[in-house]
Amino acid sequence: MPKALAIEWTKHLKTREEKDGLTDLINNSTTVLTRLRDMIRQGGQADTRASLKPEAFDNPNWANKQAFIMGKQYRDAQLLQLLSFLDH
Repeated sequence: MPKALAIEWTKHLKTREEKDGLTDLINNSTTVLTRLRDMIRQGGQADTRASLKPEAFDNPNWANKQAFIMGKQYRDAQLLQLLSFLDH
């Protein structure tokens, strides 16, 4: 049984017809959404690898760079949560 869409996808819509229409559109767009999910995951893995290299610690702005990376990781986690219905 496929996972349900997160409410965030349709909470801005007023009618059941609008919600059903968007839900159908999303469910029929799984190829592109799966690719988007994969790109988000790949980008996160690349950020993690880069931040763990010893030369990353030589940057005098290391704390700012880490804060930026953590912000991206938070955003990526939010997006992956919205796409979690693809993981069935």
